[in-house]
Formats: sequence, structure tokens, C-alpha cells
Amino acid sequence: MTTITKKRREQIPWNKGKKVSAEIRAKIIAGLTGRPVSEETRAKIRAKLSGPNGPLWGKPTGRAPANKGKKVLPDIRAKIIAGLIGRPVSEATREKMGAALRGPKSPFYKKPGWGKSGPDNPHYGKPGPAGWESATWIVGRIMSSGYRKIWKRTTRPDADSKGYIMEHRLVAEAVLGRRLGPKERVCRVNRDRLDNRPENLIVCYDLGYHVFIRHHDLGPEDIDPGRGIWLGKIIPQTTEGERK
Repeated sequence: MTTITKKRREQIPWNKGKKVSAEIRAKIIAGLTGRPVSEETRAKIRAKLSGPNGPLWGKPTGRAPANKGKKVLPDIRAKIIAGLIGRPVSEATREKMGAALRGPKSPFYKKPGWGKSGPDNPHYGKPGPAGWESATWIVGRIMSSGYRKIWKRTTRPDADSKGYIMEHRLVAEAVLGRRLGPKERVCRVNRDRLDNRPENLIVCYDLGYHVFIRHHDLGPEDIDPGRGIWLGKIIPQTTEGERK
């Protein structure tokens, strides 16, 4: 090793102990942005900044999370749930979710009814939360026996204990401009319980005629005006292209 090389190694860097100004730091970052980085370099950077080697390890960040103490609004909660429904979940994620809700980590741990089922549970036979607090809340709609219900928060006779009403009854009432009577029933032309278009609904004035239509498989043109009405006569029918 030559004398010049030894002297260069013994020299103190000229920028040691100096702080980089915000303007120069921004220029350096802008110059590095977009430059290709090899996987080896990425691994070295991660190893240097992760765990105890990181500059913020064990230090407070100095600021609280942006959403700390804030409550999620019902409409936002409904959008989040609707966006998550149907998404594929891996087995590893399912196991993590299950582990997070078991034992002491469960929100119901050691609360009334914990570990009890049937009549021994104090919540047995009691109605659960209604509206957006319900576990089945999806933008005010739930499924019940294949039918779609809408939450109206009402005490009408045809509503359940939580304020839900069958969607087909609400559609029929909107078309007729009046509330359906307790004996009136609604049946569908194509027998699809989720197809609540007005042109697919027939209002029967009593349960007997409702059963008669289903038993004889009557169409809209076969309806007795004295015992029922097809809603397709009241409003113009929509075509397939308009529905899309």
C-alpha cells in the first residue's frame, strides 16, 4: 500500500458532522427517483433499515394516527363491507383472522354469554342489533329465506322486529300508490325471488288466489281483475337493454 493511499484513508471526510439542507436533500431524492435498483441492493437497504437497525426503532413517531379516536360513519362502513364481500381469502389469512378472535383476543371474552350456547346464553332468543349495527347489514339490505329485505326502521305490521320489510311489498306499494293490506300477497311471474321489477310482480288480494296462481302456473294475462292485479299494466315495461 502506497503512502498516498494511507493518507487518503486517514483523512476525515469534509462533510462529516454537517447536516444536509432540506433543499439539497430534495434534489438528491429527486435525482435518485426512478433509477433502477438491483435486488441485491434492495435487500441491503431493507436489512439496514429493518428491526433494531432502523433509525426509528424504539422511538415515538411524535404524531398520532390520522384515524385515532374517529368513528367510521355507517355509510362508509357499508361501502367497506360491500367491497370486501366476495373477495377471495387465503387459508393463511383465514387462520390469522380466526386466531385474532379466539380466546382473550375475542371482543366477547368473559362477557355475559361467553362460552355458553342455547338457553344458557343470556342472549338466546333475543333479537340482535338492527340496521348498520347488524352483522348482515349491507347498505340497508339483508337476505331472509331467499327474499330481499330493506331496513325502514318502522313498526308497521308487515315489518319484522328489527324494522325490515320485504322489498317486493315496497315496490308494489310504490307502483300502486298505497300501502298493501295485511291479507294481500305478492307473487312473481318468473318465480325468481330476487327479481322485484314491477313488471314481474302480481299483487293478489288474498292468500287463496296467491296459492291458486302458483298451483296453476298462471301468467299475467290470466289474472282475474277481481282477485289480483299485474303491476306491468300500470307502468310501461322495461326492455332488456334499458335494464342494463
